[in-house]
Amino acid sequence: MRRLGAVVLAAGAASRFGRPKQLLRWGGRTLVERAVQSCLDAGCARVAVVTGAHGAEVRAALAGAVENSTGEVVIVDNPAWAHGMAGSIATGVEALLAGGSQPDAALVVLADQPLVDADFLRALSRALDDEGVEAAALGYPSGPGVPACFGRSLFARLALRGSADAGARAVLRDPAVRCRVLDAPRRRRDVDTPADWAQFLRSTPSEPEWITGPVHTGKTTRLAARIAADPDRYCGLLAPVDAEGVRSLRDVVTGEQRRLTCAADAADAVAVGRFTFHAEVFAWGRTLLRAHHERYPRRSLVIDELGKLELRGEGLAPTCWAVIAERRATGSPRLLVVRDNLATAVEQHTATRPTHPKP
Repeated sequence: MRRLGAVVLAAGAASRFGRPKQLLRWGGRTLVERAVQSCLDAGCARVAVVTGAHGAEVRAALAGAVENSTGEVVIVDNPAWAHGMAGSIATGVEALLAGGSQPDAALVVLADQPLVDADFLRALSRALDDEGVEAAALGYPSGPGVPACFGRSLFARLALRGSADAGARAVLRDPAVRCRVLDAPRRRRDVDTPADWAQFLRSTPSEPEWITGPVHTGKTTRLAARIAADPDRYCGLLAPVDAEGVRSLRDVVTGEQRRLTCAADAADAVAVGRFTFHAEVFAWGRTLLRAHHERYPRRSLVIDELGKLELRGEGLAPTCWAVIAERRATGSPRLLVVRDNLATAVEQHTATRPTHPKP
Protein backbone atom coordinates (compact mmCIF):
# COMPACT_ATOMS: atom_id res chain seq x y z
CA MET A 1 0.00 0.00 0.00
CA ARG A 2 1.34 3.42 -1.00
CA ARG A 3 2.47 5.66 1.86
CA LEU A 4 1.11 9.12 1.12
CA GLY A 5 2.23 12.52 2.41
CA ALA A 6 1.11 16.06 1.58
CA VAL A 7 2.42 19.59 1.37
CA VAL A 8 -0.18 22.30 1.98
CA LEU A 9 0.93 25.70 0.69
CA ALA A 10 -0.27 28.48 3.01
CA ALA A 11 2.60 30.97 2.77
CA GLY A 12 1.21 33.69 0.49
CA ALA A 13 0.50 37.28 1.50
CA ALA A 14 -2.90 37.44 -0.30
CA SER A 15 -2.17 41.04 -1.24
CA ARG A 16 -5.02 41.21 -3.76
CA PHE A 17 -7.50 39.99 -1.17
CA GLY A 18 -6.35 42.37 1.57
CA ARG A 19 -6.27 39.80 4.37
CA PRO A 20 -5.13 36.17 4.74
CA LYS A 21 -7.17 33.99 2.39
CA GLN A 22 -6.01 30.94 4.32
CA LEU A 23 -8.14 32.09 7.27
CA LEU A 24 -11.42 32.61 5.42
CA ARG A 25 -14.12 30.42 6.95
CA TRP A 26 -16.40 28.14 4.96
CA GLY A 27 -18.49 25.38 6.44
CA GLY A 28 -17.31 26.22 9.95
CA ARG A 29 -13.58 25.93 9.30
CA THR A 30 -10.83 28.03 7.79
CA LEU A 31 -9.69 27.18 4.28
CA VAL A 32 -6.32 26.02 5.56
CA GLU A 33 -8.01 23.70 8.09
CA ARG A 34 -10.16 22.26 5.30
CA ALA A 35 -7.11 21.67 3.11
CA VAL A 36 -5.28 19.86 5.89
CA GLN A 37 -8.33 17.75 6.78
CA SER A 38 -8.86 16.81 3.14
CA CYS A 39 -5.27 15.55 2.97
CA LEU A 40 -5.73 13.50 6.14
CA ASP A 41 -9.04 12.09 4.90
CA ALA A 42 -7.34 11.16 1.63
CA GLY A 43 -5.00 8.89 3.59
CA CYS A 44 -1.96 11.07 4.23
CA ALA A 45 0.05 9.92 7.22
CA ARG A 46 2.04 13.16 7.39
CA VAL A 47 0.99 16.64 6.27
CA ALA A 48 3.47 19.52 6.11
CA VAL A 49 1.87 22.98 6.14
CA VAL A 50 4.19 25.69 4.81
CA THR A 51 3.60 29.16 6.23
CA GLY A 52 5.13 32.52 5.40
CA ALA A 53 3.51 35.95 5.37
CA HIS A 54 0.90 35.12 8.02
CA GLY A 55 2.67 32.34 9.86
CA ALA A 56 1.48 33.12 13.38
CA GLU A 57 -2.17 33.39 12.35
CA VAL A 58 -2.06 30.16 10.34
CA ARG A 59 -0.41 28.31 13.24
CA ALA A 60 -3.13 29.54 15.59
CA ALA A 61 -5.88 28.44 13.18
CA LEU A 62 -4.35 24.97 12.92
CA ALA A 63 -3.76 24.44 16.63
CA GLY A 64 -6.78 22.18 17.02
CA ALA A 65 -6.05 20.24 13.83
CA VAL A 66 -2.51 19.52 14.97
CA GLU A 67 -3.59 18.39 18.45
CA ASN A 68 -6.54 16.24 17.38
CA SER A 69 -5.29 14.89 14.06
CA THR A 70 -5.43 11.21 13.19
CA GLY A 71 -2.21 11.73 11.22
CA GLU A 72 0.89 13.83 11.80
CA VAL A 73 0.58 17.53 10.97
CA VAL A 74 3.76 19.61 11.00
CA ILE A 75 3.94 23.35 10.39
CA VAL A 76 7.11 24.75 8.84
CA ASP A 77 8.01 28.32 7.96
CA ASN A 78 9.53 29.45 4.67
CA PRO A 79 11.35 32.73 5.39
CA ALA A 80 11.80 33.26 1.64
CA TRP A 81 8.11 32.84 0.85
CA ALA A 82 8.08 36.06 -1.22
CA HIS A 83 10.48 34.50 -3.75
CA GLY A 84 7.83 32.17 -5.10
CA MET A 85 5.96 28.93 -4.66
CA ALA A 86 8.88 26.68 -5.63
CA GLY A 87 10.73 27.52 -2.41
CA SER A 88 7.66 26.73 -0.31
CA ILE A 89 7.23 23.39 -2.08
CA ALA A 90 10.89 22.57 -1.40
CA THR A 91 10.43 23.50 2.27
CA GLY A 92 7.40 21.24 2.52
CA VAL A 93 9.04 18.27 0.80
CA GLU A 94 12.04 18.56 3.12
CA ALA A 95 9.66 18.47 6.10
CA LEU A 96 7.94 15.36 4.72
CA LEU A 97 11.25 13.57 4.24
CA ALA A 98 12.40 14.51 7.74
CA GLY A 99 9.75 12.25 9.24
CA GLY A 100 10.35 8.68 10.33
CA SER A 101 8.31 6.86 7.67
CA GLN A 102 9.20 8.06 4.18
CA PRO A 103 6.27 8.62 1.80
CA ASP A 104 6.06 6.89 -1.56
CA ALA A 105 4.12 9.80 -3.03
CA ALA A 106 3.35 13.38 -2.04
CA LEU A 107 0.39 15.62 -2.72
CA VAL A 108 0.96 19.35 -3.24
CA VAL A 109 -2.18 21.29 -2.32
CA LEU A 110 -3.10 24.98 -2.19
CA ALA A 111 -4.90 26.37 0.84
CA ASP A 112 -7.26 28.54 -1.24
CA GLN A 113 -9.01 25.92 -3.40
CA PRO A 114 -11.95 24.91 -1.18
CA LEU A 115 -13.51 22.54 -3.73
CA VAL A 116 -10.45 20.30 -3.76
CA ASP A 117 -11.64 17.59 -1.38
CA ALA A 118 -10.43 14.21 -0.17
CA ASP A 119 -12.18 12.40 -3.02
CA PHE A 120 -10.23 14.34 -5.64
CA LEU A 121 -6.95 13.94 -3.77
CA ARG A 122 -7.53 10.19 -3.63
CA ALA A 123 -8.16 10.21 -7.38
CA LEU A 124 -4.80 11.93 -7.92
CA SER A 125 -3.08 9.33 -5.77
CA ARG A 126 -4.79 6.42 -7.55
CA ALA A 127 -3.64 7.74 -10.93
CA LEU A 128 -0.08 6.80 -9.93
CA ASP A 129 -1.16 3.16 -9.84
CA ASP A 130 -0.93 3.02 -13.64
CA GLU A 131 2.41 1.68 -14.80
CA GLY A 132 4.92 4.38 -15.66
CA VAL A 133 2.89 7.32 -14.32
CA GLU A 134 5.13 9.56 -12.20
CA ALA A 135 2.70 12.38 -11.43
CA ALA A 136 -0.98 13.26 -11.62
CA ALA A 137 -2.39 16.78 -11.66
CA LEU A 138 -5.46 18.91 -12.11
CA GLY A 139 -5.80 20.13 -15.68
CA TYR A 140 -5.93 23.85 -16.53
CA PRO A 141 -6.28 25.52 -19.95
CA SER A 142 -2.55 26.30 -19.83
CA GLY A 143 -1.53 22.79 -18.75
CA PRO A 144 -1.31 20.65 -15.59
CA GLY A 145 -1.00 22.33 -12.20
CA VAL A 146 -1.62 21.89 -8.50
CA PRO A 147 -3.19 20.15 -6.73
CA ALA A 148 -0.97 17.33 -7.90
CA CYS A 149 0.49 14.06 -6.69
CA PHE A 150 4.15 13.21 -7.27
CA GLY A 151 5.86 9.86 -7.08
CA ARG A 152 8.99 9.46 -5.00
CA SER A 153 11.23 9.62 -8.09
CA LEU A 154 10.35 13.32 -8.41
CA PHE A 155 11.00 14.38 -4.81
CA ALA A 156 14.56 15.52 -5.54
CA ARG A 157 13.35 17.92 -8.22
CA LEU A 158 10.60 19.28 -5.98
CA ALA A 159 13.23 19.99 -3.31
CA LEU A 160 15.32 22.14 -5.68
CA ARG A 161 15.59 25.86 -5.01
CA GLY A 162 16.57 28.71 -7.30
CA SER A 163 16.54 26.62 -10.50
CA ALA A 164 14.50 26.78 -13.68
CA ASP A 165 13.69 23.12 -13.06
CA ALA A 166 12.29 23.85 -9.58
CA GLY A 167 8.64 23.94 -8.61
CA ALA A 168 5.57 21.86 -9.35
CA ARG A 169 4.70 23.48 -12.67
CA ALA A 170 8.15 22.90 -14.16
CA VAL A 171 8.06 19.25 -13.15
CA LEU A 172 4.49 18.63 -14.33
CA ARG A 173 5.09 20.26 -17.73
CA ASP A 174 8.42 18.59 -18.39
CA PRO A 175 7.91 16.34 -21.47
CA ALA A 176 10.20 13.75 -19.85
CA VAL A 177 7.78 13.33 -16.92
CA ARG A 178 4.81 11.07 -17.55
CA CYS A 179 1.95 13.03 -15.98
CA ARG A 180 -1.69 11.95 -15.86
CA VAL A 181 -3.97 15.01 -16.14
CA LEU A 182 -7.40 14.90 -14.45
CA ASP A 183 -10.01 17.13 -16.06
CA ALA A 184 -12.14 18.59 -13.28
CA PRO A 185 -12.87 22.30 -14.00
CA ARG A 186 -14.92 22.74 -10.83
CA ARG A 187 -11.89 21.92 -8.68
CA ARG A 188 -9.84 24.78 -10.16
CA ARG A 189 -11.84 27.43 -8.40
CA ASP A 190 -9.70 29.55 -6.12
CA VAL A 191 -10.15 32.86 -4.32
CA ASP A 192 -8.05 35.90 -5.22
CA THR A 193 -10.26 38.89 -4.35
CA PRO A 194 -13.15 39.71 -2.00
CA ALA A 195 -15.44 39.69 -5.07
CA ASP A 196 -14.30 36.14 -5.87
CA TRP A 197 -15.12 35.07 -2.33
CA ALA A 198 -18.55 36.70 -2.33
CA GLN A 199 -19.38 34.99 -5.63
CA PHE A 200 -18.10 31.68 -4.33
CA LEU A 201 -20.33 31.85 -1.25
CA ARG A 202 -23.37 32.73 -3.36
CA SER A 203 -22.86 29.92 -5.84
CA THR A 204 -21.40 27.14 -3.71
CA PRO A 205 -23.40 26.10 -0.64
CA SER A 206 -21.13 24.38 1.85
CA GLU A 207 -21.56 20.69 2.56
CA PRO A 208 -21.96 19.42 6.11
CA GLU A 209 -19.43 17.43 8.00
CA TRP A 210 -20.78 13.92 8.51
CA ILE A 211 -19.94 11.28 11.05
CA THR A 212 -21.23 7.83 10.13
CA GLY A 213 -20.72 4.36 11.50
CA PRO A 214 -22.55 1.31 12.86
CA VAL A 215 -24.60 1.43 16.05
CA HIS A 216 -22.72 1.21 19.37
CA THR A 217 -19.33 2.25 17.97
CA GLY A 218 -18.84 5.35 20.14
CA LYS A 219 -19.71 8.04 17.58
CA THR A 220 -21.41 10.29 20.15
CA THR A 221 -18.75 9.70 22.82
CA ARG A 222 -15.93 10.73 20.49
CA LEU A 223 -17.89 13.72 19.25
CA ALA A 224 -18.59 14.84 22.84
CA ALA A 225 -14.84 14.77 23.56
CA ARG A 226 -14.18 16.81 20.44
CA ILE A 227 -16.79 19.39 21.51
CA ALA A 228 -15.33 19.56 25.03
CA ALA A 229 -11.91 20.38 23.55
CA ASP A 230 -13.29 23.34 21.55
CA PRO A 231 -16.74 24.27 22.98
CA ASP A 232 -17.02 27.66 21.30
CA ARG A 233 -17.00 26.01 17.89
CA TYR A 234 -20.23 24.02 18.29
CA CYS A 235 -23.93 24.31 19.09
CA GLY A 236 -26.93 22.02 18.67
CA LEU A 237 -27.82 18.65 20.17
CA LEU A 238 -26.06 15.49 21.27
CA ALA A 239 -27.99 12.25 21.85
CA PRO A 240 -25.94 10.23 24.35
CA VAL A 241 -26.91 6.77 25.60
CA ASP A 242 -26.00 5.68 29.14
CA ALA A 243 -24.92 2.24 30.36
CA GLU A 244 -28.57 1.24 30.87
CA GLY A 245 -29.47 2.03 27.26
CA VAL A 246 -31.33 5.24 28.14
CA ARG A 247 -31.02 7.92 25.46
CA SER A 248 -31.13 11.64 26.24
CA LEU A 249 -30.88 14.92 24.36
CA ARG A 250 -28.13 17.29 25.51
CA ASP A 251 -27.76 20.99 24.75
CA VAL A 252 -24.23 21.33 23.34
CA VAL A 253 -23.91 24.94 24.57
CA THR A 254 -25.28 24.77 28.14
CA GLY A 255 -24.96 21.06 28.88
CA GLU A 256 -28.64 20.78 29.87
CA GLN A 257 -29.79 17.21 29.34
CA ARG A 258 -33.29 15.74 29.18
CA ARG A 259 -34.18 12.07 29.23
CA LEU A 260 -35.60 10.99 25.89
CA THR A 261 -36.27 7.28 26.44
CA CYS A 262 -39.57 6.59 28.17
CA ALA A 263 -41.96 3.77 29.04
CA ALA A 264 -44.34 2.58 26.34
CA ASP A 265 -47.35 3.72 28.39
CA ALA A 266 -46.09 7.30 28.88
CA ALA A 267 -48.69 9.88 27.88
CA ASP A 268 -46.43 11.43 25.22
CA ALA A 269 -44.68 8.24 24.07
CA VAL A 270 -43.68 7.96 20.42
CA ALA A 271 -42.41 4.60 19.17
CA VAL A 272 -39.64 3.71 16.76
CA GLY A 273 -38.99 0.00 16.51
CA ARG A 274 -38.74 -1.44 20.01
CA PHE A 275 -37.94 1.95 21.57
CA THR A 276 -40.26 4.65 22.88
CA PHE A 277 -39.35 8.32 23.38
CA HIS A 278 -40.85 11.43 25.00
CA ALA A 279 -42.53 13.61 22.38
CA GLU A 280 -42.13 16.60 24.74
CA VAL A 281 -38.35 16.18 24.76
CA PHE A 282 -38.31 16.07 20.98
CA ALA A 283 -40.30 19.33 20.99
CA TRP A 284 -37.69 20.86 23.32
CA GLY A 285 -34.97 19.66 20.95
CA ARG A 286 -36.68 21.19 17.92
CA THR A 287 -36.99 24.55 19.67
CA LEU A 288 -33.34 24.41 20.71
CA LEU A 289 -32.12 23.56 17.19
CA ARG A 290 -33.99 26.52 15.75
CA ALA A 291 -32.71 28.88 18.47
CA HIS A 292 -29.08 27.72 18.09
CA HIS A 293 -29.28 27.94 14.31
CA GLU A 294 -30.33 31.57 14.51
CA ARG A 295 -28.12 32.56 17.47
CA TYR A 296 -24.85 30.89 16.40
CA PRO A 297 -24.53 31.13 12.60
CA ARG A 298 -20.73 30.74 12.74
CA ARG A 299 -20.73 27.68 14.98
CA SER A 300 -21.09 24.16 13.64
CA LEU A 301 -24.65 22.99 14.36
CA VAL A 302 -24.54 19.42 15.68
CA ILE A 303 -27.51 17.11 15.01
CA ASP A 304 -26.71 13.77 16.59
CA GLU A 305 -28.31 10.45 15.58
CA LEU A 306 -30.56 11.52 12.75
CA GLY A 307 -32.71 8.42 12.34
CA LYS A 308 -35.90 6.68 11.33
CA LEU A 309 -38.18 9.07 13.22
CA GLU A 310 -36.82 12.09 11.37
CA LEU A 311 -37.03 10.27 8.05
CA ARG A 312 -40.74 9.66 8.60
CA GLY A 313 -41.35 13.28 9.64
CA GLU A 314 -41.31 12.86 13.43
CA GLY A 315 -38.74 13.30 16.20
CA LEU A 316 -36.64 16.36 15.40
CA ALA A 317 -38.35 16.77 12.01
CA PRO A 318 -39.32 18.99 10.33
CA THR A 319 -37.07 21.50 12.14
CA CYS A 320 -33.88 19.49 11.57
CA TRP A 321 -34.38 19.33 7.79
CA ALA A 322 -35.31 23.02 7.64
CA VAL A 323 -32.23 24.27 9.48
CA ILE A 324 -29.95 21.94 7.49
CA ALA A 325 -31.34 23.41 4.26
CA GLU A 326 -31.06 26.99 5.52
CA ARG A 327 -27.45 26.46 6.63
CA ARG A 328 -26.58 24.89 3.32
CA ALA A 329 -27.93 27.95 1.50
CA THR A 330 -26.00 30.40 3.68
CA GLY A 331 -22.78 28.40 4.06
CA SER A 332 -23.21 28.07 7.83
CA PRO A 333 -21.57 24.90 9.21
CA ARG A 334 -23.36 21.79 10.41
CA LEU A 335 -22.24 18.40 11.64
CA LEU A 336 -24.57 15.44 11.18
CA VAL A 337 -24.28 12.08 12.93
CA VAL A 338 -25.99 9.22 11.12
CA ARG A 339 -25.83 5.43 11.33
CA ASP A 340 -24.26 4.12 8.17
CA ASN A 341 -27.31 2.03 7.25
CA LEU A 342 -29.40 5.24 7.12
CA ALA A 343 -26.86 7.45 5.33
CA THR A 344 -28.38 7.00 1.87
CA ALA A 345 -31.87 7.88 3.07
CA VAL A 346 -30.64 10.95 4.96
CA GLU A 347 -28.67 11.99 1.88
CA GLN A 348 -31.91 12.25 -0.06
CA HIS A 349 -33.24 14.73 2.51
CA THR A 350 -30.12 16.88 2.63
CA ALA A 351 -29.03 16.72 -1.03
CA THR A 352 -25.48 16.14 0.18
CA ARG A 353 -23.16 13.24 0.81
CA PRO A 354 -20.78 12.35 3.65
CA THR A 355 -17.44 14.16 3.44
CA HIS A 356 -15.85 12.76 6.60
CA PRO A 357 -17.05 9.16 6.88
CA LYS A 358 -15.83 8.42 10.42
CA PRO A 359 -14.49 10.50 13.33
